[in-house]
Amino acid sequence: MPLRSRTFAWEWWFDAPPASVWPLVADTDRLDRLAGLPAATYAHAAAPGRDHLLSVSQTFYGLFATAYVEDPYQWVAGERYSVERRFEKGPVTRFRYAVKLVPDARGTRVVAEMTVDPRSRVSSWLVPFMAKGAKKGLDRAFARVEADLSGSRQPASVESKVARKVLERLARVGTDVPRDLATRLASHLASADASDLRRVRPFELADRWERPRREVLLAFLRAVRAGVLELSWESLCPHCRGSEHTAKSLADVRSNHRCNACGIDFDVEFDRSLEVVFRPAADLRRVGAEIYCLGGPGNTPHIVAQVAVEAGREARLAVTLDEGAFRLRGARREGAAVIHAEDDQAMATSATVDLGERGVRTDVVAVARGRVEFAIRNAGPTDAVFVVERVRWLDDVATALDVVSVPGFRDLLTDEVLAPGERVAVRRIAILFTDLRGSTAIYRRIGDAAAYALVREHFQLLREVIGRRNGMLVKTIGDAVMASFRTPAEAVAAALDMHRAIAGLEAPEGVDALVLKAGVHAGPSIVVNASGTLDFFGTTSNLAARAQHESRGGDLVATAAILEDEDVRRLLATIPHHDEPFLARLKGFDADVPLHRVVLG
Repeated sequence: MPLRSRTFAWEWWFDAPPASVWPLVADTDRLDRLAGLPAATYAHAAAPGRDHLLSVSQTFYGLFATAYVEDPYQWVAGERYSVERRFEKGPVTRFRYAVKLVPDARGTRVVAEMTVDPRSRVSSWLVPFMAKGAKKGLDRAFARVEADLSGSRQPASVESKVARKVLERLARVGTDVPRDLATRLASHLASADASDLRRVRPFELADRWERPRREVLLAFLRAVRAGVLELSWESLCPHCRGSEHTAKSLADVRSNHRCNACGIDFDVEFDRSLEVVFRPAADLRRVGAEIYCLGGPGNTPHIVAQVAVEAGREARLAVTLDEGAFRLRGARREGAAVIHAEDDQAMATSATVDLGERGVRTDVVAVARGRVEFAIRNAGPTDAVFVVERVRWLDDVATALDVVSVPGFRDLLTDEVLAPGERVAVRRIAILFTDLRGSTAIYRRIGDAAAYALVREHFQLLREVIGRRNGMLVKTIGDAVMASFRTPAEAVAAALDMHRAIAGLEAPEGVDALVLKAGVHAGPSIVVNASGTLDFFGTTSNLAARAQHESRGGDLVATAAILEDEDVRRLLATIPHHDEPFLARLKGFDADVPLHRVVLG
C-alpha cells in the first residue's frame, strides 16, 4: 500500500500591509536561520537539461544528513512563493512548501502550507513530529518578523560591549564621524543579526536612518580606517544581482567573471556592478559565511516574478507591474526581451511570451502598468524558468564609483587601486577638464615661486568645489585639472561654481584677474591603474579635454551629450546664461564635433 502525502497548513496575522510584510517573509535565508534550520551546502546540478536545479545537503541536529535536489523557487512579489525538493537521502522523498500573503482588513494573513511524502512507514510515523518542530521554528521566525514590523525590537544599548568598542575606536583615531551617526553605527553592529552583517550596505542604512547617503558612506570609510569595519568589493551578476566573486581590495578585482548560478559571463562595470560592502571587524563580531537558503525571492528583490514552464507546455502568470522597464528572460538561457509598463490604461494588459533555446520573444513591447497577464509558451525540449525582472539597477548599491568619488578617499584608503594592466568598464561618467588661461604669462610676470603659490591656491579652490559637487579629482597636469562626476549635472554645476570661485580669487599685483577654461563631456569609459592611482581613459576623456581647448576662458564648452541631459537642462534653466552652439574640428576626431559654449550672465 503506497504511503500517502501529509499536508499541514498554518496561519499568522500581521498588523501591516502585504507590501511591508513581503520583504521580511521573502527573506527565506534569514527565516530559515531564525527557525533553527541548519546551514546548507549548495551546488548546481550538472546533468544536461537540469542545470537550473540545485543540489543541496543539510545535516539536522548534527546527526541526520539529508541530500536533495531543489527546483527553482517560484514567486510573485508581494503575493506568494513556493518551492519543491526531491530527497535522495533523508526521511522523506519529497517536500513542498508554499507561502501566500492575503490582505486582511488593515493587516496581512500569511498562510503557509507544507506537504511531505514519507520515505517509509517509520518516517510516516515521524512526520507529525517533524511538522510540529517546523511549526515551532516558524513561530519563532515570524515572531521576529512581527517585532521588526512593529518596531518593538530594541537595538542594543550603546553601553553593550561591542558598541563601546566601536565608539572607543572611532574616538581614538579622531575620524570626525558625527556623534549621532557613530552611535547609530555602534548600535547596529552590536544588535543586528550576524547574517545581516555579512553585507552591510551604507546606502540602505542611510535611508533607514534618514541621513544623506554620501555622509554615511564617508562615515563607513572612516570606520574602516578606525578598525571598526572591513571593506570588500563584490562583482554583481547583471541577471541575478548576486555575487560569487568577492575581492578584499581593488587590486584583486578582475574585469570579467562568470556567474555559475545564471550560466553567463559578464563584464564588471565600475559604476554599476562593482559594489562596495562592509562587515564588522573580525575582532568585534563574528560574522559567519553560512547559507541557509540560496534560492528564495529575498535574495533577488529585483525579480518581481519567477515561474516554471514545462517543456512543450504553456503557463499563465499574473503579476502587478509598476511603471518602468522590465526584462523577460529564461533563467540560464541566452537572450531576453524588454517590455515597458506605462501609465496609459489604453495599452495592452496581456502579453504572449515564447521561450526559445536561443532567446525570448513577446508580441508586445509595452503594457499598461498594473495587473498584466502573461501567457508563456515553452516550445523547447527542456523545462524552463521564466523570469520578470526590473531593468532598473539596485538603487541601494554603493558602487566603486560612489566610493572613489568620496572626498578624501585616497587619504583614507591609500592602497585601493586596480592591478596594473586591469581595465574595468564605466557605463557612464562625466569628465571635466579645466586650465588657467595665460598661466605661462603669469609665471613670467611674477616669477616661478609666486606663480606656483597662486596655482596651488587655485587647485585648493577647485578641489573644494569638486568635493562639494560629489566629484573626484582624478589628476592635475601642469595647471590643468581633470575631475570625474557621476552625472553631467554635477559636472556642469561644478564648472560654474569654479568660475565663480576663481573670479573671487584675488590676483597678485602685476597679474590680471585669473580666468578658467573648462570643457565637459559624458559617456562610457574605462578605469585603469595609472602610476598607482585610478584614472579614466577613452574617447570620453579625450573629448572632454579637446572641448576644454576650445574654451576662451570664463565659459564652459560642453558637448551635445551634456546639453541634452534633462538634469543639466533643469539646472541651466535656473541660471542666467548664454548658450552658443558651434562646430569644431578637434584633434583625433575625423568629423566636426558639435559643441556648446555656455557663458554665465
